[in-house]
Amino acid sequence: MNASTKTNLLPKIAFAVASIAALAVIVALSSCSTTPQQTIKIPLQSNAGTGYEWVVDGETPSTLQQMDSTTEPQGDEDLAGGPVLTTYTFQSIKEGDGTISFRLERAGTPADDDLQVTYHFTVDKDLHVTFDGSEGTYLEGEEIPTPEIYAQ
Repeated sequence: MNASTKTNLLPKIAFAVASIAALAVIVALSSCSTTPQQTIKIPLQSNAGTGYEWVVDGETPSTLQQMDSTTEPQGDEDLAGGPVLTTYTFQSIKEGDGTISFRLERAGTPADDDLQVTYHFTVDKDLHVTFDGSEGTYLEGEEIPTPEIYAQ
């Protein structure tokens, strides 16, 4: 084999080695399993004009971490004191059972009719969340809202 033939083979050999290395990286990464956390969104309605708002009552369970809460007006945004929707967002972080309770209160004082709702969840070893039900007293004539659960 002459020097010219050897020189022509070098790029092909380099390409083959690079392809094998890339394939090895892809195989290694695909065998790694990452467990996606799941997110829970709980929407609770109140009336801005009353001064009462839904707040987390007690501690968040160790299986879930509170990420955020947002409040948005519902209906006519020009209407002061109208209905608002507060959405609490939690994320699964650890296997186990958890309960999240909310109370309608104003400046730390519970509403006269003691409106309180409790949600029950189970987080499995893969951080998948199961909604196990809710209980309590929500707004008159309204059912307790069902949480939304989705993967990150």
